[in-house]
Amino acid sequence: MSLRCYYPLDGDTIPWIPPHLIVQWSPYCDDVIGFTFELNVTGPGVTSTNRRTLNWPRGPIEGQSLRGFPRASERAQLHIVNWQTEAGTTPAFNNDFRLGETYRWSVNGTLVRRESGRDVIYPVSTPVATVNLGLRLPRNPSPADGATLASGGRLTLHWEIPEPRQLGYVPEDLLTLTHGVSGMQFGAAAQFVRVVLSRDSTFRTPVASWSRSFPATGNYVTNDAAARELFGTKNWSGLNLENGTYYWRVEYASATGSSRVYRRGPVWRFTIGSSVGREE
Repeated sequence: MSLRCYYPLDGDTIPWIPPHLIVQWSPYCDDVIGFTFELNVTGPGVTSTNRRTLNWPRGPIEGQSLRGFPRASERAQLHIVNWQTEAGTTPAFNNDFRLGETYRWSVNGTLVRRESGRDVIYPVSTPVATVNLGLRLPRNPSPADGATLASGGRLTLHWEIPEPRQLGYVPEDLLTLTHGVSGMQFGAAAQFVRVVLSRDSTFRTPVASWSRSFPATGNYVTNDAAARELFGTKNWSGLNLENGTYYWRVEYASATGSSRVYRRGPVWRFTIGSSVGREE
């Protein structure tokens, strides 16, 4: 028997606060009758554990009321290890995750399997995995970094916010279907994206800025398809700039605390009207 970190993918960057931390045991067997685990999470603001024992005397599908659902055996192998404590409450450390930070997590435990009338215990553990919270650094600026542009006319800045390697998990309704709860209970994203334009590379004297909240109001919740609008190519249009050299960068903050920037992108530069520019 084995155990692995199923979601998020190791090293991925996801926008959800707090993240769903999901493990998968394998191979599937109807004779597995229990799973005891201990989650360990470490990172800025969080050094915590969550212990829980799950018992399924009639097997993992019947024990989790999954009979008749599609992909029942796959669902039965997946467990959100920071969803509930042994007391049935949400772990307090879920409130301490921070955007812009990296967390390490792993799970140790035992699976109990009934074999020939006796219970056999299998120790299982995952490798340590990491998850980065927030948005990935922007890329693919247009104009290209260092470009020289003809003077006159209006300018549009473009950049790309890359998607996570895996934004959500499958089955998407893992929590809502098996537990009959409304919504995902935790795991939300609300991002504030700002672009700052300056005549100097230290941004002491910004000349303009653009900003937008995603979504415009409220939050995306984990596995919400609408959250994909966070990613892809964005633009700031209608800029009418004098000749000279300009510097710009993209910044991210929480939509509920836009003054607290948690990640800044690289500084990009372009020149209008001449290949020779100076910082002012």
